[in-house]
Amino acid sequence: MSIPPRPARPLSSLSTAFALLLLLVLAPPLLVLSAAPRAHALENGLARTPPMGWNDWNAFGCNVSEALVEQTADYLVSSGLKDAGYAYVNIDDCWMSSARNSAGQLVPDPAK
Repeated sequence: MSIPPRPARPLSSLSTAFALLLLLVLAPPLLVLSAAPRAHALENGLARTPPMGWNDWNAFGCNVSEALVEQTADYLVSSGLKDAGYAYVNIDDCWMSSARNSAGQLVPDPAK
């Protein structure tokens, strides 16, 4: 058993008014966006993509060590992430001693 198609109904004046209002509201922002100038980059080969890297904090917190950083860097290479643009291994926190040097600078923790 097939269901016969319903006949098309003409748009009511309310539907037409709503469609026109929608067009009047949406058209100006779309025209502005399409006319916006394009961004220009220097053609020097630098920063063609955002600087990409890996940060240890979310994975390891303060459980960071020199060996762990080296293993992570090796994995970025062996997994293909380096070829995909990952160039940095960021050591976020907990790499330093609890005391600064006499010049007030942070000092690496020799145990880590």
